[in-house]
Amino acid sequence: MNCHLRIGHKGKQGFTLIELLIVVAVIGIIVSMLIPNLLDAFQKAKQKRTMADMKVMGTAMFAWLTDQSAAAAAGAASTSIDLTQYGTQLAPADLTTVLVSQYIQQIPTLDGWKVPSSTTCGPTIRTAPR
Repeated sequence: MNCHLRIGHKGKQGFTLIELLIVVAVIGIIVSMLIPNLLDAFQKAKQKRTMADMKVMGTAMFAWLTDQSAAAAAGAASTSIDLTQYGTQLAPADLTTVLVSQYIQQIPTLDGWKVPSSTTCGPTIRTAPR
């Protein structure tokens, strides 16, 4: 007696079109929820990088100013600083000469969005044109 038990699928060789469409739709819904959050995270990262660069530049400028005027030295009689003693504004090229290698590795020339930025140091506050 020769008995063989065959268990298997008759003619079923893959997924149906409906199953594939449902999977594609679910993936599309998930991606559509993630893309705005991802783009927002990129923008926040660029903003944080720009703010960090500004903070590092400010710290380097104040360290230079402290070394020049000894304004924050311990036991200083006066804590007020007259920035007009140090000339007009230091242009970016002058800042590179003064700050690089002692106070900062390099002066950032681009912000987080790869837009050229200019940094000056002086007694007046200059705002970028809009």
